Amino acid sequence: MSKWWLPLSLVLILSTAIAEGKHGKLPPPKDWMRDVFGCTASPCVIYVSKGGIIGRFENAAEQALKEHTQVRIKGECSSSCAMFASKVRENVCLVRGKAWMGVHMGFTKHVYGPDGKEIFPNLTTGKKVAIFENPPKGYTQTGEYVYLDYGDDINGWAAFNYKMPATPEVYPLTWDEAMQFWKPCPE
Repeated sequence: MSKWWLPLSLVLILSTAIAEGKHGKLPPPKDWMRDVFGCTASPCVIYVSKGGIIGRFENAAEQALKEHTQVRIKGECSSSCAMFASKVRENVCLVRGKAWMGVHMGFTKHVYGPDGKEIFPNLTTGKKVAIFENPPKGYTQTGEYVYLDYGDDINGWAAFNYKMPATPEVYPLTWDEAMQFWKPCPE
C-alpha cells in the first residue's frame, strides 16, 4: 500500500467529523437573549432584570432587532434592561399592573495602574471588572455620575423632570410615565 493512503484517510475522517459537527466546528454566534434574559423564543418575557453589564444588554438589543424578537415586560426592568427596552421599543410591550421601568444615573469608574495607565474592562464578557470593585494596592480609582443612554426622549424627559439625580438610586417610572415611551401589552 502506498504512503499517501493513511494521511488521505485521516483527512477524510476529520473533514467528515467537522461537517457532522463532532470536532473542530466553530461555536455558533452568542445567544445574548438567552444569556441576558434566559429567553429562547419569541416572545421573550422579562420578569425581573435589574440590569448589568451594558455591553451584554446592547448585544441582546442588536439580536432582538435582527431576529424581530417580541419582548413582554412583566416585572422590574431597570438600568441596562431599560436601556435594552428603549433600543428595541418597537418590539416591546409592558404588562399593566406588573411591569415597571427604572432609570438612574450611571457611575463610571476609572482605575489606573501603578504606571498611571488607565485599565479598561471588557464590558461584553465582564473580564477585568473585579479590579474596579476592589483595586489592588498601588492602583488608583476615580469616578463620576453620567447619563446612561436610555434614548434622547427618555433622558431629556428625566433631566427636565429631575428624575435622575446624581445618586445610585433607581427612579421607577409610573405607568403613565412609562406609557410615554412604551406601549401596553394587549390584554
